[in-house]
Amino acid sequence: MGESVMLTRLCFFCLILMFLSGCTHTIGKYHPSAEQVKALKNNLAKSDNKIKNISLVNGQHESNSLMCRAEGPIEPPNGLSYESYVLQALLYDLKVAGLLSEDGNISLEIKFEDISFSSVTSQWTIQALFLPSTNESFSVKTEHDFEYNFVARIACMKVGREFPLAVQQFNQDVTQNQKFKKLFKQR
Repeated sequence: MGESVMLTRLCFFCLILMFLSGCTHTIGKYHPSAEQVKALKNNLAKSDNKIKNISLVNGQHESNSLMCRAEGPIEPPNGLSYESYVLQALLYDLKVAGLLSEDGNISLEIKFEDISFSSVTSQWTIQALFLPSTNESFSVKTEHDFEYNFVARIACMKVGREFPLAVQQFNQDVTQNQKFKKLFKQR
């Protein structure tokens, strides 16, 4: 009887460990939205003004990992920080649309104010302050909603899968911002 109770407890303990053990969820690579790139080309690429560079504000805190429930961390690929991931995605969109140039006359600094998620409300939030060299600053906040799941493992997988889509939405919100568009209309 003693061995049976001990074996039952051991099995129960192993099951608990299996359910409580977390794992790392890596975010997928960014792929630009074809519609977004087409809209940028049609609306802004005809301007003589181009962006020379975009950089993070000096001293910007960068986060490489965010915890998801008791499941484990959600991490961008290739050791990137969340801030670098979003910055590289924005640069990629602008480059593909023909809005980046080494001879450009616009420089931007970005200060990320919030990059976070909730697996309970199923939402990514990305908020940043843009500091252009040629114009007044502006802020962009994107809240990207996705489907909820009660099960931690599934919910956290969804968090990781949805980040590139949240970044696409953020980039679209940035490039549709009137103050961003104004950068390309100045002489």
